Amino acid sequence: TYGVDCDTTTNVLSAAKSHGMKLFQGIFDINDLDNSISKITQAVGSDWSHIHTISVGNELVQAGQSPATVMAAVSKARSMLRNAGYNGPVVTVDTLVAAINHPEICNESDYCAVNSHPFFDPNTSADQAGTFLTTQIGNLRNSLNDRNQHIVITEAGWPSRGDSNGKAVPSKENQATAVSAIKSAFSGKEADLTL
Repeated sequence: TYGVDCDTTTNVLSAAKSHGMKLFQGIFDINDLDNSISKITQAVGSDWSHIHTISVGNELVQAGQSPATVMAAVSKARSMLRNAGYNGPVVTVDTLVAAINHPEICNESDYCAVNSHPFFDPNTSADQAGTFLTTQIGNLRNSLNDRNQHIVITEAGWPSRGDSNGKAVPSKENQATAVSAIKSAFSGKEADLTL
């Protein structure tokens, strides 16, 4: 989820539990950490076992927020969450481009969490979507201080309709091709990808 509005955490957590899944819980508003973390802890109670990761912000550096502000929010949220009993990963999620340009946001995260949609590269066709992602992960890895840091693609996919973007053409067929290519590229590393 991207935030805690509308009882999202309670409702999605309940659904996740009933299906044996874990929740990647987001905090949307980094200026309201106290309220967001309070809502998360109320929904979770003392059982954090169904929370996979907590993300603090989504694509904020890409949107113009300073990396220092985002990193401070991640640090503060981590401290608050540890005090509440959560010991799992705390990250910020940003675009792959923002992470390459500002690798310090990965340094503050427990793993490097990036959104990367091959469709947004006009030189990538659907059948090349998996190769695009693995190449971009290599580029990101080369920009990190810790080149062994775990990298997770937290958002990837391909549209089934809409306007074309150069070689990136949306259609149901191309979506199936792109998803297949992405899944193939992450074979054996499925936990490093969210489609």
